[in-house]
Amino acid sequence: MANGPVTLGMMKVREAETGVRGSETKPDMSFLSHLAYGTAFAVLYAMTESRVKANPMVKGGVLGLGVWGLSRMGLIPSLKLPPAGASVGLSRDSQMALAHLVWGASISQAVSSLKERG
Repeated sequence: MANGPVTLGMMKVREAETGVRGSETKPDMSFLSHLAYGTAFAVLYAMTESRVKANPMVKGGVLGLGVWGLSRMGLIPSLKLPPAGASVGLSRDSQMALAHLVWGASISQAVSSLKERG
């Protein structure tokens, strides 16, 4: 759903930060794991979202911010991985939180549309 475009966006950001085009390098495991991680949470959301009675966009926003927060504050430090990006600070965290908010809303909208179709 939204994971492919998000991962491609990450590749473009990396190109801008490093000056190396994605076609010049092999896709690394961080991109593949990001795609798999996001897909797993999107599937989990689709399977469980009907249990929570709230506006779908709110649920999607919580999903996006939850996935980002869980990763940024828990998973990444516990695995002793460096945060993504050349400069990590409030501005970068704000950008990533907003990107994941949009991702969650996109997942929510896609799930709602698919469930309406039956």
